[in-house]
Amino acid sequence: MDSEQTPALCDFFSKHDFTKCFFTGRDVKENEETTVFPEWVLDRYNMRDQYMGMLNWNRIKYGEITLRCHPDAKKKIDEFENTVKQAFEGGYDAVMQLPQDTIFLWMSKLLLGILYHDILYSLELGVRRHRPFRLSPLLTRKYRDLHFMMQAIVSPVKWTVRPYSIVVKKLNYSKDIFNFRDETKNQNFSLAMNGFGIIGCLQDRGVNLIYHKELLDKMGDTTLHAIQFEELCARFIYSNYLLKQNQGYHTEYKDGFFVMNPLDKEPVYDFGKWEDKMFASVLEDYFKPWGIEPKEIYTFPDTPLSFLINESTNNFIRPEEIKLQS
Repeated sequence: MDSEQTPALCDFFSKHDFTKCFFTGRDVKENEETTVFPEWVLDRYNMRDQYMGMLNWNRIKYGEITLRCHPDAKKKIDEFENTVKQAFEGGYDAVMQLPQDTIFLWMSKLLLGILYHDILYSLELGVRRHRPFRLSPLLTRKYRDLHFMMQAIVSPVKWTVRPYSIVVKKLNYSKDIFNFRDETKNQNFSLAMNGFGIIGCLQDRGVNLIYHKELLDKMGDTTLHAIQFEELCARFIYSNYLLKQNQGYHTEYKDGFFVMNPLDKEPVYDFGKWEDKMFASVLEDYFKPWGIEPKEIYTFPDTPLSFLINESTNNFIRPEEIKLQS
C-alpha cells in the first residue's frame, strides 16, 4: 500500500487541532460534538449544570465539557456508552462482567476529554499572557499513546500487551453518588458509585497490580468500607507516581489494524523508595471527607494511619471493625 494511502490515527497531542474530530481527525461542523461525561451520567447525577474545577483555577460546567466529534464516530461512541451504562447501572456484578479493555477505554475517554479542555484553556491563557503553552516531549508522548489506544472505541486499534492496571471492588456505596478523580500527569483514574469502585493506572503495563498483590490478596472480594477504597486509591496513585516511566509504543498499520507494540521488551518494574511522609500527604486529601486531620494520619516514627492493614498484626482490617460513617 502506498504510504500516502495508509490510514492514520488522529494525532491531537502532536498538533492540538481543535477544529477536527477528537476521535478520528476528520473534518467536522461546529455543532458536531459529544459530551466527555456521558449524557446518562449528567442526567442521573444532576451534573449538567454543576461546575468542575480545571487547571489554573478555571471552572466549567460538566455539560459543557465537550469534544468535536464526527457523526460516524458519535454513533459508535453512543453504542459504547450504552454498553457501559447498562453495566454500571447493574452494579458490581454487572461491572465485573465488563471486559477490562472496555473499562480502560471509558476511563481514558474521560481523562483525555478533561485534558483536552485543560490544554485549550492553557493555550488561550498563554496567548493572553504572551507565554506560549507547550507540552513537554514526555507528556506529549504519554498522552499520544493513550489517545491512540482510546481511539479503539471507533477505530480498529489493538495492543500487543495490556497497558493498564485496573481494580474493581465491591463497596458499601450509595447509588446516588458519582465520585470520580482523575490525575492526568501519571494517568490515574478512580470512580465510586452504585456499590462498586474502580481504580485505574492507565499506562503502567499492569505492574501496580503486582506491586500491591499482597494487599489485594488479603482483601479478596470483601465489600469495602468507603474509606478503605479511598485509601486503596491513594496507595495506587502514590505507587504509580514512584514508578519509572516506560518508553511508550510504536504504532503500525497491519492487516487492517493499528497495532501498538511496546518499545520496552519487558514491563518496567522500577519503583522509587516508598516515603511514609509523602504517602501521608496523599492520604490527607483522600481522608478529608471524614474530617481526619494530618496529625492523625502520620507522626514520625509511626507508620501512616491505615484502614486496610492492622499495623500490629499486618492483617487486613475487616470493614465492620471501622467505626466511621460510610
